[in-house]
Amino acid sequence: MEVAATRVNSISFHRTEDLLVSASNDDNIRIYDTNRGKELNTLQSKKYGAANICYTHDPHSVVYSSTKGTHAWRYHDLEANRYVKYFHGHTGRVNALHVSPMTDAVLSASEDKQVRLWDLRSGECEAVLKAPGIPTCSFYEQGLVFCVAAETGIVRLYDARNWGAGPFKSFTVDQEKESNALFSVIRSSLDGKQLMAVAEGRIYVLDAFEGTVGCTVNTGVPMGGQPLEATLSPDGKFILSGCNDRHIRCWSTETGKEVALWPQASDVPACIKFSPKKMLVASASQEVCLWIPSL
Repeated sequence: MEVAATRVNSISFHRTEDLLVSASNDDNIRIYDTNRGKELNTLQSKKYGAANICYTHDPHSVVYSSTKGTHAWRYHDLEANRYVKYFHGHTGRVNALHVSPMTDAVLSASEDKQVRLWDLRSGECEAVLKAPGIPTCSFYEQGLVFCVAAETGIVRLYDARNWGAGPFKSFTVDQEKESNALFSVIRSSLDGKQLMAVAEGRIYVLDAFEGTVGCTVNTGVPMGGQPLEATLSPDGKFILSGCNDRHIRCWSTETGKEVALWPQASDVPACIKFSPKKMLVASASQEVCLWIPSL
């Protein structure tokens, strides 16, 4: 599909419609029809930039963080091309946003070592959670639990309805105890039984509630290098990620063995997502590519 002037930094599928949205470092937001593989529109966020873009439940609305000017994140009506709300509170760059699969709750994680829980409708911040390092965060797919992951391998699980009681479970990924690497991605499988966590070039598949490591794979990113996004297949049997050699690889979550390789010549694919509604994968570097996997 269309090539951005600079790298795409985030992509998001809509959960029920055939839509994909991307944010890139040239401050552009692009909307795609994934059924036809065509770009529908390009919008600009020149004043604030755009990163960590996510669809809300509304196919015409997204949330995304700023890359310049402010640490607020924004709720954007794509159809009217206007900001619906600004969400202020973080004092450092927001490095993760995640919309609840079931409600209008949104999690944000920031370099200020805070994770905040917001109500998208009211704009209110309902919780401020202190993390032991620079965090990332996400909801489990059932929407009842969310997780916060930080440096030295720490993962904390919270009840989304009773977050004030503190984490109901905490565990440490032992392989990351002595590492200063940040977790850049943490996501649950659709069935809520697995967690996938990314730290530099290492991808871990964990038991979602006990934290035991099922398998580990490596994308070739060196220590201190820019981590690449990874995604789990809807059935939880495969991990997909871009690698430093510009290819996309697929590994079995049961064995950790590579089972497929897709060539990607233009650049290292930093973004990758599995569609939640069909057998379709999107990847992005300077261009957005759609793949129909044969796994």
